[in-house]
Amino acid sequence: MTLVSLTCGFESDLLVGAGRVRRVRTCYFGLESFGLAPMFTRKATAGELEVVEETE
Repeated sequence: MTLVSLTCGFESDLLVGAGRVRRVRTCYFGLESFGLAPMFTRKATAGELEVVEETE
């Protein structure tokens, strides 16, 4: 699945962690005051996700 969102948060991180997302198009992917989204960060760093950085 390709996840397209202006900002991605907790629910998006759950989809990534469940292995349902292969590509992400977003401006921001995090948990706001809680920091980086751990599952997204892990998979993006490992090269398991295609990440397209968008602008607002």
